[in-house]
Amino acid sequence: MEFFKRTKGSLAENEDWWNLVFDDLTGEQKVTHTWHHMDPYRSKVTGDGSKSYTIQEFLESQSPDDAKEALKKALETKV
Repeated sequence: MEFFKRTKGSLAENEDWWNLVFDDLTGEQKVTHTWHHMDPYRSKVTGDGSKSYTIQEFLESQSPDDAKEALKKALETKV
């Protein structure tokens, strides 16, 4: 479930998505951050990837505060 998305740049060239993922086998919830950043003037990808966190790791990370708040709201609505 996507709980937060951030698009930056005058041409929307930097996109980040945060998803709450439930692992049916372990019963754990994790946060996955996926990003795609590019230089639109050179048509070149400058950053592309994905990283998974436990919920606690995500809340303690350097991730944007508005993403952390969105996660807290998503967790409240799931309960």
